[in-house]
Amino acid sequence: MEVRDALSLGRQALSGKTEHFARDVALLLAHALGCTVEDVYLHPERVVTPQEYDAYLYFLKRRINKEPVAYILGYKEFMGKKFKVDKRVLIPRPETEILVETALKIMADMEIKDGIICDVCCGSGAVGLSLMGWGRFSCFFRYPKGAGEPSPSFVLTDISQEALEVARENARNLGLDCQDGLRFLHGDCLEPLRGAGLFNQVDLIVSNPPYIPSGEIEHLDDEIKNFEPILALDGGACGTRFINTLIEEAPDFLKSGGHLLIEIG
Repeated sequence: MEVRDALSLGRQALSGKTEHFARDVALLLAHALGCTVEDVYLHPERVVTPQEYDAYLYFLKRRINKEPVAYILGYKEFMGKKFKVDKRVLIPRPETEILVETALKIMADMEIKDGIICDVCCGSGAVGLSLMGWGRFSCFFRYPKGAGEPSPSFVLTDISQEALEVARENARNLGLDCQDGLRFLHGDCLEPLRGAGLFNQVDLIVSNPPYIPSGEIEHLDDEIKNFEPILALDGGACGTRFINTLIEEAPDFLKSGGHLLIEIG
């Protein structure tokens, strides 16, 4: 079987079963072949080996059963980087990049040289680690980044130990785990900051907390409610449990002039 035939087979299998079936097929075939999506389209004549074909069929079966593509691939691209994801963490959404971009602008405007930035409900670490990577090494900051220059400290928190394990692995994969000033704290919402004694010390708190009302969980798409962690979705009866806590308690930890950024909906 050639790549062109495998693409056709996959499209037939997923047509009507997923919203972006052609895109999904190309991603899954590329994953099975160990190549890029571009290579799939550039070399339709490539022969698919029996082992590659078996892997491809396995991936297609998982997708037919509504498993998210990101979990099948094992990663999700976010802010130009690949973040490991699996069923322990929520899949980062493209719209969450707006939260990161807004935070980066605030960090630049405040010229945070040696402050503390917290990512509460960090999940895979996509938000906090993106801030750490871009904030330290990009033009978002006005001050130079020479050797020995002060840099912000980053604190990533989550109620799920399993999510923190994924976040730590992403830090290693991105080469950020060897940087000074990166901590992972376990606990519910702002409790880890309380336990660490960070009262009136934090410059910026960012959070993409659970915000879906409990009663709406069962009405979500199958690929969300059957695969992504409910803990990262369920925001309580009205969907505002964590949002209210953040708004009410964040001032205890923020410095004068500090900021709280929350993704809502």
